[in-house]
Amino acid sequence: MGGQAAPAPDVAPDVALDNGSSAAGNAVVYLREWYVSPTGSDSAPGTSTQPFRTITRALSAVGPGERINVSAGTYAERVRITGSVRAGTASAPIRLQGVGKPKIVPNADSGSLVQIEKPYWQVDGFEVDVQGKAYYAAHFAGNVTGSVLSHGNLHGGTAGTGVSTHYACVGATISDNEIHHFQKPGDDSHGILVQPGSKQISILRNVIHDNSGDSIQCIGPEGLSAEPPADGVLIQDNTMYHDHEQAVDVKTCYNVTIKHNVMRDYLEALPGGCSLVVHMSAREVLIEDNDIFNVGKAIAIGGNHVGPVPYHVVVKQNRIRNVVKGYQLEGIGIKLENSQMARVFNNTFVGVGFAAITAGGGDQGYTTDLMIKDNIISTGNGTAYGIYLSPYYSVLLSRYNLFAPGTLFSAVTSGSRRTLTLDGWRSATGQDGPSRQVDPQLDPATMMPGPPAVDWGEYVGVPWCGAGPDIGAVESGCP
Repeated sequence: MGGQAAPAPDVAPDVALDNGSSAAGNAVVYLREWYVSPTGSDSAPGTSTQPFRTITRALSAVGPGERINVSAGTYAERVRITGSVRAGTASAPIRLQGVGKPKIVPNADSGSLVQIEKPYWQVDGFEVDVQGKAYYAAHFAGNVTGSVLSHGNLHGGTAGTGVSTHYACVGATISDNEIHHFQKPGDDSHGILVQPGSKQISILRNVIHDNSGDSIQCIGPEGLSAEPPADGVLIQDNTMYHDHEQAVDVKTCYNVTIKHNVMRDYLEALPGGCSLVVHMSAREVLIEDNDIFNVGKAIAIGGNHVGPVPYHVVVKQNRIRNVVKGYQLEGIGIKLENSQMARVFNNTFVGVGFAAITAGGGDQGYTTDLMIKDNIISTGNGTAYGIYLSPYYSVLLSRYNLFAPGTLFSAVTSGSRRTLTLDGWRSATGQDGPSRQVDPQLDPATMMPGPPAVDWGEYVGVPWCGAGPDIGAVESGCP
């Protein structure tokens, strides 16, 4: 965060307002400025020289186009942006600004410490310390279009999550926070929980770690809610690590994009050190341009489900590396179980302990209509498999992949599992006729491919530069 701007007058003329795109500290003039300080009084007028004592008092006074400035200190209260508190508007949002990272802690009341239930509110720059209590640090509920929780440090709760979207939440943005150490003894506590009925939720540029559940879970309604599945969830540019479960768990949710995140250090996570799972009856999930490393399993699709299997999960342009096989660690890059129309395009696998891709294991159903194209698979040893195929699949198309020398394959033929060379794999399955087995000459720092992978792929909708698409996650030759 930048430094604070010079104090504005307590009452300002009508001028352009911060619409949420400006970071705290930019030269934005508000219609009115309110002030809160631990040394203030709620009977004061709330000016810079005579501030309020509580955030609650300021919430009752503020209106559209105005800002509340909260000075550093500790505030034992619930910040309730609900009820009679006024909403902002698209042209005149309301900003609740922490100055010097003021700390919000529990008081004797119950409920989330920060409750955002109005549209066009910007809550920025607070530490929310739940102090081991069984409360959410923050929640969004109802129509909160244009409302943002940003630049916070939220930690220390023992309820089921740190931040929740629920009660038909629409339009929430959670950005640029550190969310960590939400730990429920013997149970899950997620960093962020997107609940059924939520729509158009954006989770951007957060650092989320050390929770007893997932960093981010999009939970389905199965047996839990009469609300429809969450729909339209964007998870982008986050860093997630060292949770007890996954970085991201997508259950029955629709239209989820998981893009340009870092997911690392899940070797101790359950089950099996997996960093990302898409299961139940998820639909239209895009997993794109993520960096996943130091895990026991990078991505799992399918498995548990109630009703339909996951449908149209696209996994493309991800960098998957150091996937470890060991005690309870499967060493699998992408594991495909019961699912329909999964697409595995232009990923790069480096250093997998067991197999880059497994499919058709039969965990609660068939893998159907699967495509595997334009991937670089460099397993890093002579005992790992490029593709490990089990019998529970129908309609597989694998082609234009680049396998490093020594890569093995496995399939069940004539009732027996066989370890195969690339030629044997082609003969046994009819797959990978146009694929190659050659050193991809990867740059270890950038995963940029060398000449054997350049301009050689099949076009699958991924943008490309040069004479043709490259194989793998990183396209060469682009400006």
